[in-house]
Amino acid sequence: MSLRFKLMLLLIAFCLSIVVSAVTASRCIEYYANIAANDGQAFLPDIRRIRGLCDVLDDLADDMKTSVALNKPANNLDFDNLFHALRKGLSDLSPANDPNGGNNTEEIMALGRELKRLGNLYHEKHDIGKTAEALTILNSMIDNQVIPLRDLLSQLNHQATLLAACSSVQTQNAHVIVTGIWAANAVFALLFVVFCVYLTRRWVMNPVAALRIATKHHTAGQLQYRIPVRSKDELGMLMREVNQMADSLVENQRRMVEQERKAAVGELARFIVHNIRNTLASIRTTMEYWREKSGSNTPMSVNTKQAMGEGLKKAIEATESLDNWVTKLLLENGVPDLEKKSVFLRDLADDVAGMTRCLAENRKVTVRIDESINGQVIKVDSVRMQQALAAIVDNAVEASPRDTGATVCIFASSSDETADYIDICVRDNGAGIPESISKRIGLPYFSTKDTGTGLGVYLARQTVEAHGGTLGFAPNPEGGTTFNFRIPNA
Repeated sequence: MSLRFKLMLLLIAFCLSIVVSAVTASRCIEYYANIAANDGQAFLPDIRRIRGLCDVLDDLADDMKTSVALNKPANNLDFDNLFHALRKGLSDLSPANDPNGGNNTEEIMALGRELKRLGNLYHEKHDIGKTAEALTILNSMIDNQVIPLRDLLSQLNHQATLLAACSSVQTQNAHVIVTGIWAANAVFALLFVVFCVYLTRRWVMNPVAALRIATKHHTAGQLQYRIPVRSKDELGMLMREVNQMADSLVENQRRMVEQERKAAVGELARFIVHNIRNTLASIRTTMEYWREKSGSNTPMSVNTKQAMGEGLKKAIEATESLDNWVTKLLLENGVPDLEKKSVFLRDLADDVAGMTRCLAENRKVTVRIDESINGQVIKVDSVRMQQALAAIVDNAVEASPRDTGATVCIFASSSDETADYIDICVRDNGAGIPESISKRIGLPYFSTKDTGTGLGVYLARQTVEAHGGTLGFAPNPEGGTTFNFRIPNA
């Protein structure tokens, strides 16, 4: 069942409850109004009317009894007035006041007519002087008409009083019933509201809370958390999709870790290849240079032999340095940690110049070490920094024009603003770096040389940053480029 359908059902049930409440209220009002219309107050006129007839009859009966007691006919007995009063009072009387369905009323009227007839007969006898007969008729009227008539009127009065009392009780009962129905309606409405709140929490609020908790877990990196799905509506589908998303993220994370592991292995391999290649290139250049020298027919002077010995010594030192570096790499199973020690910058520059001398002499380029380097001491990993500086110097030599007597200068500088650092600079007077590719210099695998690996500047920057420094470059005003190693002071 979809969430939309559930909410529609809830809305329909809510509307139906309103309609039921309205109909119940209207029926209760109608019922109470009908009961109230039959309230005991409606019977009060009948009670007063019956009592009035009883009073008239009692007055007549008293006069009749007085006449009989005195044995003297009375002239003031108005039977016609009593008959008219009975006829008028009984005609206005509600049929509900007659317990015999109107039979008592008919009997009263019959007694009234008989009383009227005998009354007229009484007056006739009295008028002609037949007093004894008149008194006999009067006495008979008291026993046969007046007393039964009085009893019947008393019954009617008692019936009207009972009906008034019953009507009042019915009105009170109706009030209690209506109040109870209203209370039950209110309780039903309250229970329905509670039920609606329960369904809303179950269908909407609880799933949303579960989604919010899952979002917090996933944001915190706890991708193994899953939402318990208990419904098949839209929110249930959303929770399943969130769980599927978490599964996909876990899988993608696993793939990314694997890719990063492979990338790290590749990065390490390129790092090793680059450093070995540079060292071997330096050794090869040295060997080729001295092979050409030794193969010529010109005898070698003492100075040439000494230079050759120095060159071979540098090649042997480079080989030993490479061997030590590879041994550390194997033992530490990764890029070796820095082994910082204080070295003279002049010694470091001389080693780099010796490594690049053969390449420079083949291209008729001079590698010059400025006097500003003398006396400077830096605390670095000498092997790593030598490799980084040699890579930049090699690039500077290769960027310089051939056979023109170009110069690559290694110098140092400092200022008050950079008192905590020492700047080691390599300046060439080549063609410079075009502005269009300046932002790509230092990116891995980007090279402007046909045989370049694109890792020289990148690895040099990594080495300098590992020492807490920076590597930058800027064009020279007279042409060429200056690379700047900014290294923290020892």
